[in-house]
Amino acid sequence: MRHLSILVAIPCLLFSRPARSEICAVDDVPAATLLLPYFEVDTVRGDGVTTLFSVTNTSPEPTLVKVTLWTDLGLPSIDFEVYLTGFDVFTSNLRDIFVAGQIPGTGPQASPVGFDSFPNAPFPGCDGDFDGILEETTRRALVNSHLGRPSLFYQGLCGASPRSDGIVRGYLTMDVVRRCALLNPTQDGYFGVDGVAAYDNRLVGDAFFVDPANGFAQGENLVRLEADESRFGPGDRTFYAPFVQGDGSDGREPLPTVWASRMIDGGGFDGGTQLTVWRGLDEPREPFDCAGNLPRLPFVQEIFSFDEEENGSLLFPNTALLDPPPPLEDLDPVPLVTNRLRRDGFPIFLPQPFGWLSMDLSTFTGDGSTADPHAQAWVGTTFSASGRFSVGLDASPLSEACSVDGCTLGRPAGVGELCVRAIPFPGVPADTVDIRPGEPLEFLLRPRGCLSSSCTRIFQLDCGVGTPEGSTVEIFSEMCLAQNRQEGVACTEDCLTDLQASCFDDDGLPAGTYTVTAGDLALTLEVPSTVPLQGLCVGEPF
Repeated sequence: MRHLSILVAIPCLLFSRPARSEICAVDDVPAATLLLPYFEVDTVRGDGVTTLFSVTNTSPEPTLVKVTLWTDLGLPSIDFEVYLTGFDVFTSNLRDIFVAGQIPGTGPQASPVGFDSFPNAPFPGCDGDFDGILEETTRRALVNSHLGRPSLFYQGLCGASPRSDGIVRGYLTMDVVRRCALLNPTQDGYFGVDGVAAYDNRLVGDAFFVDPANGFAQGENLVRLEADESRFGPGDRTFYAPFVQGDGSDGREPLPTVWASRMIDGGGFDGGTQLTVWRGLDEPREPFDCAGNLPRLPFVQEIFSFDEEENGSLLFPNTALLDPPPPLEDLDPVPLVTNRLRRDGFPIFLPQPFGWLSMDLSTFTGDGSTADPHAQAWVGTTFSASGRFSVGLDASPLSEACSVDGCTLGRPAGVGELCVRAIPFPGVPADTVDIRPGEPLEFLLRPRGCLSSSCTRIFQLDCGVGTPEGSTVEIFSEMCLAQNRQEGVACTEDCLTDLQASCFDDDGLPAGTYTVTAGDLALTLEVPSTVPLQGLCVGEPF
């Protein structure tokens, strides 16, 4: 009996030990939501590419999981429940769903119970076990949804980028839920106090990308998104923020926006490098006319490369790398929610065969600000040698998940001085300039601090004018600087006076009194008024 009690106690200690985790960190710990950032399934060729995934319940309690498939443009296509007994693992080949229409079979009766698991029990709203075959019209609608064709799911409209190769693409999420319901994460009632989604961090999972015809296979962990029901509130970044109007009720930690990835194209890895880039939506998507323009995400901030000799190149946005320079839209490497980037499809992918990429995947919103406050991303890397071997790795996050840093290279500089001035008439000498209603205005920002001309490296020096809200005008800054303080380098403390960011409001402002803000600075501007030629200024840069 003494032996038996020891053997029984050991599993209890193992199962009760909490995983070490941190909200807002990208870590492989049990989570309430799992993200498969990209999948592809060949619906035409039997030996074509496919994607397998698994989900594991790390708790002894039965757990209900809502699986949602999404198109590459971020529209949900189909969802279903998976019942996991205590310590259960569920695996699925997505080919079974897209080609055979087979919904996996799980449930209190279908799923076996292990010795250390709690007894199976039904969940509210669930009608027995989950299994079945999709009707052929439904299966075709699912395939069409992911091939960018008219789909019954979208009332004859489209929900994905058009594909002619028969390979469906998209991404997948899995959420711990409290009950069965005909809801997905985009719909009211899915999150919140009485919502379908639960906040128990108990799921882990992995995925395999298999290409039998070319002899490739890669595996990687699914992205884990921990939940905390009380951690997030209105205005906070969360994973499902666009679908909860940014109120934080989903409680899921977001993903960072700045990532670093190794790049290899040669030597033993003659198959080169592929990048998988998932980007969060800026707002919920609606089905669209298949003959119309394809919905695109806003441009990312920048993609920068370094070779192994530390030589840097701005890859995007930079149309000057090609002659003649094409439109920026033609070079945008990541316009979709989920993207698979190959060198042969992106002519400025990497100037040298070996190096690394720095990717700031935050976005321009179009209103003068530089970053969507809810922007987030994930990057994975695949290296391969043709027909011999391949490996998949996660990229490395360079920014925090729950805040926006704003600088890929260098560090953000605080705003030391804010000035506003009118555009003087050329050739007309004057000490003052009149600011008139509806006439262009220029805004100037100087970074805070005495900066050395010999040791200051300027990576970015920009600003933008936000859309006026009532009597408030916000100026957004993008000032990314670095200081070289190496031993033996003489730094001249000359306090750069001509270091400033300049941005314009071509439409000007109507007559009235305005508060113009930048960082923690604010000035009052009267329209019309007369200001000094150098501008009306506030703050002390040094």
